[in-house]
Amino acid sequence: VETAMRVASEQGHDPQAEVVLYAVQGTLHACGLDDIEAEQRAAMRTAERAVLQSIGVAVSPVDAES
Repeated sequence: VETAMRVASEQGHDPQAEVVLYAVQGTLHACGLDDIEAEQRAAMRTAERAVLQSIGVAVSPVDAES
């Protein structure tokens, strides 16, 4: 929670949204998505944005280039 609070403050969004982002990222990893290679990372970031948007959670982009 401390990390989420710090990162959220740095990124300018709500700490609860940061925790939700962590949960979404973990779930996507459990479903087989990865973010090591650029192509995989782009697919994972697209999936993250779709999930977060569908549940109405706004966070700063994780990777500006994706």
